[in-house]
Amino acid sequence: MSEMPEPNDTLVTEMQKWVRNPKLTKAWNIARIAWFLICVIVGTTSGAYTGYIAYGWFGAVGAGLLGLIIGSIFGAGPELLLMLMSTS
Repeated sequence: MSEMPEPNDTLVTEMQKWVRNPKLTKAWNIARIAWFLICVIVGTTSGAYTGYIAYGWFGAVGAGLLGLIIGSIFGAGPELLLMLMSTS
């Protein structure tokens, strides 16, 4: 059986420095916030529009709230949405 090679310590520390770069962390946080906001806005808007077309104002409020909840779930965990898209 072949042994696993030892990781290069300098490469590991360089990768850790790169990943913990404050600019990269800030960009990642901005991307996550933007993703969350887009999911919530799209979910709420589509739910309210569909509810209004089908049931009027009360339907718009109810379906908009449902869209807000579903958009929040998908916004908090993007891998869930990607998993659902990949299985269909």
